[in-house]
Amino acid sequence: MKKITRQGLDVLVFDQLNHQLKLSHGLSLRHQIDPFNQKTIDFNFSSDTPKRSLKHQQWFCKALALDFNQRVRVQQVHDNHIINANHPTTNIEKADGVVTNQPGCNVMLIGADCPLIIVYDPSQHAVGLAHAGWRSSVKGISEKLIDSMQSEFNCDPEHCLAGIGPGICGDCFEVGQEVVDAVQQNSPNDQDLFKPHNDRWHFDLIEFNYRQLLRSGLKESKVEKSGYCTFEENELFYSYRRDGQTAGRWALMAGLL
Repeated sequence: MKKITRQGLDVLVFDQLNHQLKLSHGLSLRHQIDPFNQKTIDFNFSSDTPKRSLKHQQWFCKALALDFNQRVRVQQVHDNHIINANHPTTNIEKADGVVTNQPGCNVMLIGADCPLIIVYDPSQHAVGLAHAGWRSSVKGISEKLIDSMQSEFNCDPEHCLAGIGPGICGDCFEVGQEVVDAVQQNSPNDQDLFKPHNDRWHFDLIEFNYRQLLRSGLKESKVEKSGYCTFEENELFYSYRRDGQTAGRWALMAGLL
């Protein structure tokens, strides 16, 4: 993953996906320079600041050369429901994943520690995004994303390219017994992703979703991890675990051209 500048805005892009001429994608960063007054601002997508959020969404869309009025949003609820976005809509559904094969449906998810995942099939020209919090992940959100792209668009996992965005890393993500129990119930072969930490556990959520993508048939060489920890990188990302209720949100967006 690398940082590039478009329309005066710094964004992160995945290396392999950045070479796909019919796909535009990017992940926003926290601190930006406002082009109007050259001051550092918090580039925030949080609904707590709706006017500023909309302004930043417009700026972000412009940087990615995507139409702000054609974006698709969902209400993320930490589950595994995935919708097929056939057209832009203001009717926001409850979902943690979106798939589309329609140019002009510019899909966007937000995060503040949970990894955001993008999958693109260049052969079928279809893209999917997933919000992979621990609750969504133990319900197989990454595997279900691939299943949806297969059933909706006849995608072949071996042709797909994927990126796992920044998220809280396994050395920082402290969880309780309820997460251990949920993984044991739903994915017992992944218990090795827990490490004891005092009377709790550290859990590698990013590796957990990486394994799900591989189990779904994606090739290791086509799945890219960002390498960023949102908890550790205060200058680059918001973090709910670090900042609490006041944490802002960053965004992952993708559109077919």
